[in-house]
Amino acid sequence: MLKKIDLAQQFLMQHLGLFCCPICQESMVVKGYALVCSKVHQFDLAKKGTIHFLQRQIKSNYTKQLFTSRRQMIMSGMYQPLITAINQQLTGDVLLDVGCGEGSFLASLDFSDVRCGFDIAKEGIALASDYTDSSTFFCVADLTHLPFGNQSISTVLNLFTPSNYQEFQRILKPNGRIIKVVPEADYLKELRAAYQQRVDYSNNSVLDKFHANFHLELSERISYQFAIPKDLRQLPLEMSPLEWQVSKALKQKVRQAPPHALTIDVRLLVGSLKTP
Repeated sequence: MLKKIDLAQQFLMQHLGLFCCPICQESMVVKGYALVCSKVHQFDLAKKGTIHFLQRQIKSNYTKQLFTSRRQMIMSGMYQPLITAINQQLTGDVLLDVGCGEGSFLASLDFSDVRCGFDIAKEGIALASDYTDSSTFFCVADLTHLPFGNQSISTVLNLFTPSNYQEFQRILKPNGRIIKVVPEADYLKELRAAYQQRVDYSNNSVLDKFHANFHLELSERISYQFAIPKDLRQLPLEMSPLEWQVSKALKQKVRQAPPHALTIDVRLLVGSLKTP
């Protein structure tokens, strides 16, 4: 059985056209266990089969514990109806998960061709490497300087994460699509109520920006309640940034009586490139 670094090297050699240098946008070649561009910018494979494309260290509040909890909740079925809806929209031969975290959402999708995921948090990508295989690759990268070539991606998956539509438009194939998921008003309302935060909010500005940049093919609201298994009820508290601004006393109070169910209320958007 191949080591992860050898699987990743194999992936790079087979799919070299997917990548470009995030510094100078030149094409790259595989040299040993590294990608190198014509201007000699070099990015080495880690033992876990990932590449760190960032030019500087970026401090992230997203910890290994947060990503581990997130993985357990995803694998428990928290987002299964959403995953089913996304599966129905997947097309093409190269899928890129933007802000993939620890990789389990991408791994849960029914997509048999090439899958790539990136995140700015190295802790998430270290865990995502668990899913590395001959058709799946993960890297640490910056949303503003993506290490992917022009017109190299069939589908961009943008789930609950920031967007860079200029970069998305650059890397999408002419017939490519973007699948974006944004929270609706009741998303995780139980958790927000427990933390005494605003329960309702508007995503209109996000929707308007999407409409301005892509031709809208689908807009679907998906809403349901997920009953949290008893032994997992602490995990949503650990996987959410909602608690970052909460006092220690309130955190402790919520941990003593965590929500038993969570409302998943999201908007699924599918868009394609606008014609000139």
